[in-house]
Amino acid sequence: MMLGLLQWVSPGSIDGGRIERVSVVATGFPMWLVVLLGIAVVGIGVWTYRREAELTRRRRGVLIGLRSAGLAVLVLLLARPVLQLELSGAVMRRLVVLIDDSASMGQVDERLSEEDRARLLAVMGEDGARASGASEASRIDLVHEAMFGERLRLLETLEKSHRVELRRFARSSEPIARDSDESRGGDTRLHISDGVESTASAIGEALAEVIEPARAAELTGVLVVSDGVNTRGVEPMRVARMARERGVPIFAWGVGVVDRADVAIVRAEGPEVGFVDDELSLQVEVASPGFEGRQVRMRGYRSDVQVAEERVTLDGSSRQRVTLRFAPEEAGSEAVRLVVDEMEGEASSANNVMNVPLEVVGRKIRVLWVEREPRWEFKYAQAALLRDRRVELKCVLTSGDAGIALIEGSPYLSGFPDEMGGASGLAGYDLLVLGDVGASDFSARQLQMIERFVGELGGGLVMVAGRERMPQTFRGTAMEPLVPTEIPLRGVSESSAVSEAKRRSGVRWMRTNLGAGDGMLRLEANDAADAATWARLPEIFWHARVGRARPAARVLVQTAEGADEGEPLVILQPYGLGQTLLIATDQLWRVRRNEGDRLHARLWGQIVTRMTLANLLGDSKRTRILPSVRKIEPGGRVKIVARLLDEGLDPLREPSVMMVVREADGSSRRVAMQSIADQPGSYVGEWTASVPGRAELRVEGRDEGAASVNVIEPMSELSRVSLDMTMLEAIASESGGLAVREPQLADLPRLIESRRAPVRSMIESPVWSSFWALILVLLFFSLEWFLRRRWQLR
Repeated sequence: MMLGLLQWVSPGSIDGGRIERVSVVATGFPMWLVVLLGIAVVGIGVWTYRREAELTRRRRGVLIGLRSAGLAVLVLLLARPVLQLELSGAVMRRLVVLIDDSASMGQVDERLSEEDRARLLAVMGEDGARASGASEASRIDLVHEAMFGERLRLLETLEKSHRVELRRFARSSEPIARDSDESRGGDTRLHISDGVESTASAIGEALAEVIEPARAAELTGVLVVSDGVNTRGVEPMRVARMARERGVPIFAWGVGVVDRADVAIVRAEGPEVGFVDDELSLQVEVASPGFEGRQVRMRGYRSDVQVAEERVTLDGSSRQRVTLRFAPEEAGSEAVRLVVDEMEGEASSANNVMNVPLEVVGRKIRVLWVEREPRWEFKYAQAALLRDRRVELKCVLTSGDAGIALIEGSPYLSGFPDEMGGASGLAGYDLLVLGDVGASDFSARQLQMIERFVGELGGGLVMVAGRERMPQTFRGTAMEPLVPTEIPLRGVSESSAVSEAKRRSGVRWMRTNLGAGDGMLRLEANDAADAATWARLPEIFWHARVGRARPAARVLVQTAEGADEGEPLVILQPYGLGQTLLIATDQLWRVRRNEGDRLHARLWGQIVTRMTLANLLGDSKRTRILPSVRKIEPGGRVKIVARLLDEGLDPLREPSVMMVVREADGSSRRVAMQSIADQPGSYVGEWTASVPGRAELRVEGRDEGAASVNVIEPMSELSRVSLDMTMLEAIASESGGLAVREPQLADLPRLIESRRAPVRSMIESPVWSSFWALILVLLFFSLEWFLRRRWQLR
């Protein structure tokens, strides 16, 4: 009754529920003052009617009561009372049904066990299974039968108690038109996604799209219908935790057969760039359920020539790591084709092959290192790079003896280049490393050359901080924008001073999340070993306190403890067509402790390779084509930036140029490239990848400076043919939902109903401004006036 009265006063506030708490809150005068005034007005009423001697005792009591009640209500309204009710109840909301229609849902499962056959019959029944040829029914056919078929009518049953929204997802999600789906032939039958959409399954992203703050309050829950194969995007468990926080349970129907015997290449990773005759390692993950203890061969082919082979004893797991090593003999962009032996009785052989993009460079990396004096970092790094057969190192010591450059075979030059072009010009290098040198060590023209070398020619610049000059002396020069952090106003000796205690104890350092995902800083091939090696790196005893990282820069390494915790140590920044790296310490060499040269040499080798990537993949100084990515899946969009110079190495002034994209199937597409305002010689365009394989990008009319993008057809969508029920159960449990199989589908609407979270609602009604409060006051005073007239009182 109370709830009905409140809904009458505040209509539409809640659809049913139970009263948990009732309270009245004064928002005007405090209640103690209201009580005192109430006592006073009652006393006034009594005093007023005691003088009416002609009244009987009964009539006097009635009139005193009416006047006191009217005045008491008026006094009470001065307190502006608000009635509060807290209610709880199950509120009906929207249910989103996400149906996976990626390629793996098109598989036809062999249902060999009695359990699996019973699951099929739970959806189709005996008669339906015979009539529809159940042995040929794919996973998506089974979903369609459960949703729309006569036996279960799952969708119809769910709609009796929920506002159901149907969505399909593969690479991305979209609504399913219920009555007239023109894109699917005018019916509501479920199909596998067309084209490149079917090549990936993004369960986490599809869930995140509907479990967002603006819409989560409307949701009863989300029902995911899938085989649990998640191949891209956000991790589903991360979204499940978000769903739990927002009170949105995830329900999952696992479609398929668990533990199908199969051997598959699930994932393969390797270096983006390799060098002729340099040993490369590919890390390959193999799944082999049902084949534990069996031995297979894994082979690698390049241009149909076998380059590697490894014999592998399968462990039957879904994540067995295999390392495949080889040394490429020829330069080029041919991918490495990985093949694992096909096993008799395995579910699919389509996932026994995978292509890994690889660019093999046939020339050395040309590096110029400039130092004022030979510091420890310079000495150790120089020794490592001189031994590295991929690198051609030249050095300049600005305070050294110029005669050192005259010694036969010396890596030293007599000075920094004065020209950009020419055989000995700065443009002839791929990477410039600046140690503790200052702006005074260069002419204004040389500083401008360094800026052009990075911004216009795509060169790499590494700055190793020093205690005297780098980077603070470059403030206000042409090189200042190249420093990936703000340059402090104070001198480095002052800003970098550390206490004697800190000099003795040292400072620990660590990778950031961005740094941990950057291969440039990887010290071991295995993930666990890499993390352990970084955790035990020795302390450093000096670092430059630089300013905040610039907006486009990324902090890869920072200090890990003490007053300096979180200060940047290694910062990477894109600049024009190139990139710059600031190492805010001169003690990377300390990684040699207990390790010798192994880690230090590997670290500098990876820095040199990463920072020269643009030059290695495009050897022309006049034509630089920089795609936003080097590897992409079909359907992905690639932003292309080109830097074009004329014969004199001056920026091209044309308003637009044409880019020709030659795809793997031999077809060509022309992409219009528009000039970028205020950046002479720079052009930008966009291209959508479609044909798997290597796509070559060239500026129309120019033979030099081609770039390539590897369009990778992801095999992981079909690499796991078994139902991953473990993952579906995990996300359902984490979010407070439930995972089911076919025999439970008939009870699924009831199970979803039972898990609807009770909703608490606080409803407030301002009594003081209510129409009924005014009526009550008028009623008391009107009735008093009527009785006074009737009893012939003044």
